[in-house]
Amino acid sequence: KTVMEVPFEAVQVTQTDQTKDVPTETVPVASTTTDSPSRRRSPRVRLDPVPSEVAEEALQDTHTAFFRDYYLIIEYKHLGMNPPSGVYVMPAVDSLFTWYGAIFVRQGLYRRGVFKFIIHFPTTYPGTPLSQNTVVQERPLTKLGFVDEPPTLEFFNRVYHPQVHPHTGILNLAPQFPQWVPKQHRIRDVLIYMKKCFYVINADQAVNTEAAALFTSQNNSFKEQIDLCVQESIAQVYINPLNSSLAMFPWDAAVHENVREQVLNKSEEEEGMLSWVSKGVSKIINLQY
Repeated sequence: KTVMEVPFEAVQVTQTDQTKDVPTETVPVASTTTDSPSRRRSPRVRLDPVPSEVAEEALQDTHTAFFRDYYLIIEYKHLGMNPPSGVYVMPAVDSLFTWYGAIFVRQGLYRRGVFKFIIHFPTTYPGTPLSQNTVVQERPLTKLGFVDEPPTLEFFNRVYHPQVHPHTGILNLAPQFPQWVPKQHRIRDVLIYMKKCFYVINADQAVNTEAAALFTSQNNSFKEQIDLCVQESIAQVYINPLNSSLAMFPWDAAVHENVREQVLNKSEEEEGMLSWVSKGVSKIINLQY
């Protein structure tokens, strides 16, 4: 029986077909027995140790990603405690940085409209703290020392509105948030502003200049365009964004009646959320019950 002694400071792996073409530095291995041709050992590969500063940076990135995920979970939990009426949102199944939502407009010019939207959070949300390594390219800085990185709210339906871009469907946040302040402005503030846009129309800093001109001139064409986009939203109510976690389907008693009864009979004491992290994985797993 051969006993091999491996230096503690060197990580060694046996050379395989995948590594035989890679230049390597072989390290002799001591043995208590004399080698024979039939028991000759394979050459060893020495892997250079990872520099401490690189390892520390990688660990910090993992922790940062962990806390960014957890921050979004907290925002969603708080939103559920005090949501804007008529507004529903749910994170995507595969990413906390994408939320799907819908707003049911009850009054005003957009009454009876059902408008679906998608919220995109930047991967650095709620913001990137300034440091000597931070590169800022023409982006405003907040008083708290964070790079300004607000979320984006994109409508899935066509919305004829001065603050909704006619081509991209993105809601203009500038009138309400001239400067996004991380950890002070939250996604609930964005949803409240979005809802307000359907009830109190503001044409300042408009991104749809045609809609703004018709609104300020009190042209009847503005009301006609709104009626048209409301009718379109109703006709498309069962058309859902791809992979949406918040989808709408026609009522099917065989499928939905049982769920309806469970929701109506569910007490507040039964509600809750479980969160945990698997060993060796930084991604947070959530289960709401």
